[in-house]
Amino acid sequence: MWVVLCLPMLFALLGLIFDGGAAIAGAQQADNVADQAARAGADQLDVSAARSEQALFGGADTARASRAACEYVSVALPGASCTVTANADTVTVAVAATVPAQFFGVIGIHQLSIDGSGSADSHTGIDEEVQ
Repeated sequence: MWVVLCLPMLFALLGLIFDGGAAIAGAQQADNVADQAARAGADQLDVSAARSEQALFGGADTARASRAACEYVSVALPGASCTVTANADTVTVAVAATVPAQFFGVIGIHQLSIDGSGSADSHTGIDEEVQ
């Protein structure tokens, strides 16, 4: 009788431990991928165009930065969705994906949603003295 009563609670506890840990690790990975994708996108921004008057009138090539960021996400985290917001000097990336749930499958939860975000600015040279 005790086994019948305790088994669902045991699976719930195991689900919190293992599936919760997988969700936390997945969210950290999504954050890391979003950060790196934003850097890859910011590397594609034309710094000279950003500093010119073209940037004020939409002359910066943000489409190339968006493509580079989403290509990085598709390689680093297959199956994840990528949303990019880019302007003349900043690229922001949002990543959404799912991780499989092992123990939560018993209660009908087969996947856990994870997301991450990152932002990078396009800089060249030294901006300030390092102390």
